[in-house]
Amino acid sequence: MIGWQPRALEREAILTPRFPLHWDTLRVNNLRMGNSLLDFIMTRKKTRTSYRFILKKGQPIKLHFAPESPAGMVIRQILMDNKPIFSGDGKQSSGCGDTLHFVLSKEKILEYEHQAGIGVIPYISRPLPEDSSAGYRIIADTWHENQYTLELEGASDTFADFVIHIFDQQVHSIENAEILSLDDKGLLKIRVRFPAAREKYSKTSVRIFL
Repeated sequence: MIGWQPRALEREAILTPRFPLHWDTLRVNNLRMGNSLLDFIMTRKKTRTSYRFILKKGQPIKLHFAPESPAGMVIRQILMDNKPIFSGDGKQSSGCGDTLHFVLSKEKILEYEHQAGIGVIPYISRPLPEDSSAGYRIIADTWHENQYTLELEGASDTFADFVIHIFDQQVHSIENAEILSLDDKGLLKIRVRFPAAREKYSKTSVRIFL
């Protein structure tokens, strides 16, 4: 999840964080590399994600930083300490972004300005005592040309709610699901019906057009 790989002999470290999309803020304290300690803070909004690095102790560290980007996200600009260091080409992300290399001697702030992006929030079951398992699960998700597809499984002839982070986008249409809400953080809540079947569980595909 954090993706911290220190290399003490080279005085450098690789950091490749991959955090759940519904996490808006995160702080990791005391990442160690040799005799150096650093803190790492993430703050995520609909069109901007910032990363703050604080060297608390020890010698400077060369960092190789590559945060994961949601599918379909376009990085418009990256700033380091309020100075632009990258302007995007409008290319949509398929996962891990390009690696940035810099030396952390005290404190650095990276800001990613972005648009679009999409990803489903992991389903968390909250059964009551004596409830049987509904078996809801996300089998797969794919993104292609403004269409996001979810392959889902759940108990036959039941309903379940799922949440998808669509950031600053709007939904043009949806198939095999009902839109319940879209909040100001870009979290889209949908209700899915799993069709009746002879088997205990059934599958369905939800398509979201953006």
